[in-house]
Amino acid sequence: MDGSAPATKADVRQVENGLKADVQRLERKFDEKFERLYETDDQILNILGNIDKRLTPKIEDHEHRITRLEEAMV
Repeated sequence: MDGSAPATKADVRQVENGLKADVQRLERKFDEKFERLYETDDQILNILGNIDKRLTPKIEDHEHRITRLEEAMV
């Protein structure tokens, strides 16, 4: 198609098929990237959950100690 002749149905179908193929390729790429993103999110949440499990008892213990010290000073 050089722009001087009108497009035929075959030309339009060819362009449509090319666009569909491009869209499908982009969808696959996005699906792969989002899948990796979700996996990374899950890993980060697991790490944060583990940190919270380890630190919460220590924080509560420190808070208890501080409370006892405050009571002893009164």
